[in-house]
Amino acid sequence: MSFVFISLFVVILVAVLLLSLMKKDNKQIEKMKVYPYLKRPSLYTPTERAFKHKLQLAVNEQYDIASKVRLSDLLTLKHTKSKSASQKASQYIQLMYVDFVLSDAETSEILCAIKLNNSSDAQPDKQYNAFIDNALRAAKIPLLHFSPEENAEPQLIADKVKKAIHPEFAIHESSAIKADDIKILINPDN
Repeated sequence: MSFVFISLFVVILVAVLLLSLMKKDNKQIEKMKVYPYLKRPSLYTPTERAFKHKLQLAVNEQYDIASKVRLSDLLTLKHTKSKSASQKASQYIQLMYVDFVLSDAETSEILCAIKLNNSSDAQPDKQYNAFIDNALRAAKIPLLHFSPEENAEPQLIADKVKKAIHPEFAIHESSAIKADDIKILINPDN
């Protein structure tokens, strides 16, 4: 009987401590008289705005376009044995994003991600981009890269999107590939 009372006392004590911590955090937020935030001049940089316009022309309402999408909105974590590894992986995808995502207009299925790259990417940005590339590849989400220097026209964008979303069209459109050159690997483990 005393074990039950001790357990109940511990549970109540923990609950009271948690409530007091939550109230303290709320009081700090309430005390904040000045919020140090300003409105950005635009949701997009000039490069992003120009590319989005071309992307809209390229997909012609065939797909939904989402902008500035976090990887955590695109990816979910596999169950792992290591809780710390899962937390670290979750934190990475919370902080990283792609510039645009194309999804099916009816089902919202994620079809393709797009990243605008700067030719002057610093070393940390290359590591950042490599992580995004590898994470999306692991999840089997096609990722297209465009650089501002490319000045991609809507038709070029449309062609790249079509080949990324429907890779079977890439084979049919390539004159360099002959039917005899195509080999199919069947792996029953996948």
